[in-house]
Amino acid sequence: MQAVVDSCNGDYFRCLLENGDVINVHKTCFSAAIEVGDVVTVSFQRDEAASKKQKELMK
Repeated sequence: MQAVVDSCNGDYFRCLLENGDVINVHKTCFSAAIEVGDVVTVSFQRDEAASKKQKELMK
């Protein structure tokens, strides 16, 4: 999925997804070259270790 970097607010970029949703992404998730107006590729992956730890905390 792609998104347009719409604006910057502090340490976060506001990104408009192709489906119309908006997400806020911390600057450290992008390279230093990213700026407002750029198109970025967005993807999510399951973090096995973090998911296991989270599920333990939820018990």
